[in-house]
Amino acid sequence: MTKGSIKAIPGMLIIMLLPTIAVAQGHFDYRNATPEEIAKYQTDWMKKEISLDSATVSAIYTINLKYAKMNHEIMQSDEPGEDKFSKFRANNDEKDKELQKILTAEQFTLYQQKQEERRQRMREQRNNE
Repeated sequence: MTKGSIKAIPGMLIIMLLPTIAVAQGHFDYRNATPEEIAKYQTDWMKKEISLDSATVSAIYTINLKYAKMNHEIMQSDEPGEDKFSKFRANNDEKDKELQKILTAEQFTLYQQKQEERRQRMREQRNNE
């Protein structure tokens, strides 16, 4: 990994951890949030953005909480940044597989589109800094 890409790890971690950063009232403070708060935030975002029904919300929250706890442990570890990033990426891939089993094909496609839009906004923000 190059020196420039190592510097980009914090930004990539943000992208991997949250389905969206901005909320209407401001920014979600993920750094000081508990795994439970992160899972609730992610679930609320998904409920709004991809129209989850009440039966699906509970299952989605459980998945979000599982990965928020796993990622929180990784964040707290003393591992090098690139090792953390690899684990975050693997967790994100596994989480997507679990979500795909619960969401309808249409919801999962919309979820992926929203994720890509968010990643694009984050890239633009980084390029403007």
